[in-house]
Amino acid sequence: MYLPKRGEKYYYLILEEMTVKSVEKKKWEFDGLDLTLYFMENVFKSKKKAKESKDKVIEGAKKIMRNEFMWRL
Repeated sequence: MYLPKRGEKYYYLILEEMTVKSVEKKKWEFDGLDLTLYFMENVFKSKKKAKESKDKVIEGAKKIMRNEFMWRL
């Protein structure tokens, strides 16, 4: 997994309805969004690597959604 240094730019996928809407670029600030994306394995050094990893990110998002549903039962 790629972990940027503080201030370094990275790429991540924006999902909508479990499909990739876009690839975005953000500066690593070690904030809540950065950490959430990191633990979802949605932090990439390049746009190309982000696009190549879309299936893995979607599967991870589905797993999180299933787990949240189970917690609500």
